[in-house]
Amino acid sequence: MPVTAVNAPVEYVTRSFPACSGCPARGEATEAQMAASWGWRERFRPARVRLLLIAESPPRTVGEAPLRHFYHPAGPPPDTLLRALAPALLGTDALAEGCPAAKEAALRRLAAGGFLLLDSAQCPVNHLPTMASRREVVRRCAGAVLRQQVAALRLEPEARICLLVRGTVPAAALPVLGELGLGSRVPHPGGLPFPGRWPGHREAFQRGVRQAAAAAGWEFP
Repeated sequence: MPVTAVNAPVEYVTRSFPACSGCPARGEATEAQMAASWGWRERFRPARVRLLLIAESPPRTVGEAPLRHFYHPAGPPPDTLLRALAPALLGTDALAEGCPAAKEAALRRLAAGGFLLLDSAQCPVNHLPTMASRREVVRRCAGAVLRQQVAALRLEPEARICLLVRGTVPAAALPVLGELGLGSRVPHPGGLPFPGRWPGHREAFQRGVRQAAAAAGWEFP
């Protein structure tokens, strides 16, 4: 399969890292989806990172449906994470659901401020059969692939790191960040809740993100 024009690593696209061997999440994404996911993230990657959000994994995309990904402007709704993040960091609720132009504008503004989202697990884990398998996949992938990605980042001196999805991400990502000497940059080691259907979770997520961004010197509108 040809790799996308943004030079997605073959190792990433084909899932040939040592941790990928026997991984139950490997079949949750195709090589085309992996290449596309890499490409969209690269399009909105800041040169220097001020606020890093480490989430659990990208959502699952079924078959030939449009790619479900935080960084895909034409991805299908509901765009739950971006719709919670934009008001917290950009001060706007103007992200029109289903409008690619509005989503792209928000992503460009986030990138200009130094925001980046990375995943602990590179393949979707939300459809794995048990929570134990989900935790194991997130842990193994974070120890190999996420570690490589974070080590390659150029961080601002005051950069902060937020962990999203409390049940899986902190246990997987904190050891990685500690090994890289970045543990002190995590203001909420227990992680932030995913801003889904519960209003309290959305409010706690937005409050935590704003606190971290303020400590990182984020320029709020």
